[in-house]
Amino acid sequence: MTLKTLILADIHANGAALQAVFDQEGSWDEILFLGDAVGWGPNPEEVLSLLSEHHGVFVMGNHDRNVLRADEAKENGTSDALWMKWSRDQISSRNLEFLSSFSPPCTVERQGLSMRLIHGDVLFGGKSRLWPDSPPEVYRTLKNRYQEPHILISHTHIQFERSFEGTHFVNPGGLGQPRLGRVLAGYGVLEKGNIRLEAVPYDAEKTARDMDRLPLETTFIRAWQSSFRKGTVPDFYNIRDFSPLMKMGLR
Repeated sequence: MTLKTLILADIHANGAALQAVFDQEGSWDEILFLGDAVGWGPNPEEVLSLLSEHHGVFVMGNHDRNVLRADEAKENGTSDALWMKWSRDQISSRNLEFLSSFSPPCTVERQGLSMRLIHGDVLFGGKSRLWPDSPPEVYRTLKNRYQEPHILISHTHIQFERSFEGTHFVNPGGLGQPRLGRVLAGYGVLEKGNIRLEAVPYDAEKTARDMDRLPLETTFIRAWQSSFRKGTVPDFYNIRDFSPLMKMGLR
């Protein structure tokens, strides 16, 4: 029997996007999840309920940690802090237990592949991310740090794979939060010992409408609604210039 594994990351509480991937694939044996199930999205409880129904390995992302710690965080008045606290309040005790069970970076062996599963916020003290156009020394640092021949990494929301000095780097993409102007839920599939990258359109309008439930400042919500509809991230986060990646035809 052929085994099928879904490789997911950066869902960010986007229920419509996750459901679109599940509908597209139909059936699978396992999920390898690279972090950020919740945070920066309107459907934290729904997403965790969907994920918890399936067998898998679930790695903790920075937004997952932030939501779990939201009750302990000092109130700083920012919309992001309020959003995290709102997300925490939406999650049932059952799903909070599930979220708390997410693991640190780990190694798994599947279909003849030895794979390191990491969420990219653990890199370089949390001060850098791995991009498709990161300089060679960044890739070399990771290759030397991790001995596995396959490194599955997320956090940047850019779908790509790259071989560097014998190490295979794979980012399945920002499933619930694309950044390059294409409204697609990106993910990966491991089957017959090979990883392929996939993407499926989803109902971003539903996600944008669901943002209306957040008790946050209107201008902040409208900026996020516009970004969901366009497949981008609001400009006020100043993450990086995404235009070079767009010119590379990535998603």
